[in-house]
Amino acid sequence: MVHAKLAQSGIRKAIVCTKVDNMNPKTKPKDLSATLEDREEFSRLMRAHLLVDKEVKKLEQSLKKVKGRERQMVAKQLFWLVDATRAPLMIFRRQETLIRMRSKYVKRVMRKRYREMNIDSQTLQIHCVSSSEYNSHREAYDEDVIPVSLAVTGIPELRFSTLKLPAASKLEVLRQHCTGVVPSLVSSLEMWTSKSATKRHAELRAIAAKPHEGVVEVISTYMHEIKLQLATTILDVIRERKNSWAKLALVKAESWQSWSAGTYTAWCKHQGNHKTASRKQFSWNAELLEPVTKDLEHPWAAFDATLIECRKQCEQSLVQSLDTIRDDLSGEQATSKLVKTEVLLICYTIALPDVTMIPMNAFMESLASIKILLKPCLDAFLGGLREASRNAKLDAITEDQTSFYMRAMAPVYARCVVFSGPGSTLKRRVLFEDAIGKGEPFELICPGIKDAFEEPLEKHGAKLAADVQTVFKKVLQDFDLNFTPASVKEVDDPQLDELRRQLRIFIDEAKDKLRGPIVHHLALATSKSE
Repeated sequence: MVHAKLAQSGIRKAIVCTKVDNMNPKTKPKDLSATLEDREEFSRLMRAHLLVDKEVKKLEQSLKKVKGRERQMVAKQLFWLVDATRAPLMIFRRQETLIRMRSKYVKRVMRKRYREMNIDSQTLQIHCVSSSEYNSHREAYDEDVIPVSLAVTGIPELRFSTLKLPAASKLEVLRQHCTGVVPSLVSSLEMWTSKSATKRHAELRAIAAKPHEGVVEVISTYMHEIKLQLATTILDVIRERKNSWAKLALVKAESWQSWSAGTYTAWCKHQGNHKTASRKQFSWNAELLEPVTKDLEHPWAAFDATLIECRKQCEQSLVQSLDTIRDDLSGEQATSKLVKTEVLLICYTIALPDVTMIPMNAFMESLASIKILLKPCLDAFLGGLREASRNAKLDAITEDQTSFYMRAMAPVYARCVVFSGPGSTLKRRVLFEDAIGKGEPFELICPGIKDAFEEPLEKHGAKLAADVQTVFKKVLQDFDLNFTPASVKEVDDPQLDELRRQLRIFIDEAKDKLRGPIVHHLALATSKSE
């Protein structure tokens, strides 16, 4: 039951079985439920081993009868068979075959035992390893005892599987740097090297600053939508079905009335989860929580899907705000009030006589890069919510001491234990069943889930708002790097001019790499990850 609850948490799990080489020397394939193919392979090795033994005995007999040069030849053949084949190669091959069989056998047994831990139809990962055999390859080993091959030790497979765990997140960080952080840095440098003076600085800066004002509203809407979805998708379901859970729980509780007084008391003393010589491990709590687990499975999956959808909508709203800057600067809203001597140059292909151009290329490229910087902010927030969701779900459907169920039932069990003397068993049953009938085990689930999300929403929500505002502030920072008021005259500085010239060379090289090798390496990393 516990493994089933862990599977529902959505966390990927794996089992590592050690000492796979540690087995009885007399172990045979039938002891490991080996497949026909493995048994045939083992039989082939055994026949080969017997043939070698037979040949060795034959040569040993010949060695006693021959002399001179012929004796030397027989001794050489005998030495080769004994040292190079029978011991250690034959033993080594047979040992490897048995370890492979045992690994397969252990995996079958463990998958059957923990089949509840399979997630999304994906088979539970099980690794069978031998650290001692693996370490033998790192040190000098006796030629008489050859360790099994590295692949058979299982360690390389385990290391590869472990290294894959952060691969997706590392690739995402690489993608964000290649498409967001680095291009944004290059655009900022480019804007500083090609600073332009404009008469409409205040007007254009107001356009660039306007979306920043709506960040708080977008984030607030995002928070409100998550709370609304939590209430309608999960909390309302709990309120609706709480009474039916209590009725089902009471039926199960009444079925335990047939238990002996001593057994019933023992289960109360151990908070509903116990075993005795006459009864195997049994959990009242798991039985009472079974309908809760079943009824919350689909609503919780729907809520987790909603979290992703809400994140997408928030990102779209923030990106749309950035797109508004681009549209306003390149559209009629930005150009309708232009004086005749100044126009916005969105593309360097425009050339008008007797008109001052305002180059916008670098700033527009920066806007495109800044959009990508929003993704890690939202991903971090979503990660915090997912963790809160997993923890709240486990607290709602498990019988851990910190779970909502046990917080409500621990006092009930404590009151049951207090009774003693004649009629104490009846009093325990009445008290326990009365609490069950009133729905006490499920009273804390709804407020507990609500509280479980309050702190993460407040904590991560504040950080998300701060991070997004930082991203939007970069828009104004880049604008100020690119443009200055026409009234401000920059003092000539040969050193600054030389620095700008060198930076332009670097920027051209960086852009070539961003469009060429970096794109290629990113595409290669992406294809390998798939």
